[in-house]
Amino acid sequence: MLDSNRRVTTMKKYWLASAAALIVSASVNVAHAEEGFTWNKPQVGAALGYGIWTGDGDINPYGFDLGLHGGYTLDMGLYVGGRFEYFLGESQGNSNFGIWNLMAEGGYDIGIGENMVIRPQLGLGMANVHAKVCVAFLGPEQCFSNSDSYFSAAPGAFFMYSFGGPFIDAGLRFQHIFHDGTGSGDGLLLNVGGGMAF
Repeated sequence: MLDSNRRVTTMKKYWLASAAALIVSASVNVAHAEEGFTWNKPQVGAALGYGIWTGDGDINPYGFDLGLHGGYTLDMGLYVGGRFEYFLGESQGNSNFGIWNLMAEGGYDIGIGENMVIRPQLGLGMANVHAKVCVAFLGPEQCFSNSDSYFSAAPGAFFMYSFGGPFIDAGLRFQHIFHDGTGSGDGLLLNVGGGMAF
């Protein structure tokens, strides 16, 4: 119990430090960054990605994912948006495990020249962890499903390159799912995709 409490306290300190670093980084760069191609524009996009589970066990509930995202960058570079991702998860025997995310995102768009933007950001929202387990014991196969939603946080950064409206992007984030169960919901999320800035 004491070890579990110590882990929760350590994670809280980690997330507070991450949020503070993001805020400091954004405020320092406000005065020095060039205007990015995303400034004062709405954006929509789609992405493909892969999530690597960093917790205990042999099954990766992340795996390949499909995602949609959209938002708006204000004229001072602050980005506000949202993202939905569905991770296909992994199967083992007749069992399947997966995750989907629905998050609000905030960040700061740092312009590099006319065509490039780096966006440090923080996503906060809900992660739904679902599992389907099928067993056959002294009779026909029976399947059991379970699904639970937890608060989740995902700090990270994206690189974006514009082609004069259309853009491509690549991102790296670290996700933590806050839950009381055993193991960990932590995952390293990699994305590549594209979209349009209007």
